[in-house]
Amino acid sequence: MSGGKSNLINLGSGKGCSIKEILNLLNQRSVKVNYDYHDKINGEPDKLVASNKKAIKILKWRPSHNIEQILDSSIKWYKKIYG
Repeated sequence: MSGGKSNLINLGSGKGCSIKEILNLLNQRSVKVNYDYHDKINGEPDKLVASNKKAIKILKWRPSHNIEQILDSSIKWYKKIYG
């Protein structure tokens, strides 16, 4: 792409959730995920949350689904495709 100005814009809720929270939500929905706990990697940040302020300002966009709705939709899609 050449020409005009471009922007990087995050689309998300602006709120973070941990992998553990997602695993718990999946477990509540009877989705079993195999996982192991490992020590944090040296230099790994405690938390990363993408800001959606640019999307709100430039695109007039706001998130319309929460993590529970996204997981429910993903599970439904997966079951439809893979049984």
